[in-house]
Amino acid sequence: MNLGVTIAGFILFLTGTMLVIAGFFDIFDSWENVRKLAYLLAGAILYKVGLTMIRHYATLTLKRERRRGFWL
Repeated sequence: MNLGVTIAGFILFLTGTMLVIAGFFDIFDSWENVRKLAYLLAGAILYKVGLTMIRHYATLTLKRERRRGFWL
């Protein structure tokens, strides 16, 4: 389950990033302010949701080696 949620979070993260970039390009190209604001807000929300999902579920856990004391 963690892998599936991690992949979904990564896809949302990339989608949010692309929407933010598209919104910034649209600012200089179009005159519809509502559409620009919708792109930026949707992109920012998807970016934050994807980043939160990645941080929560994509934790790499490694088994630590037990170190033995060195006795002389």
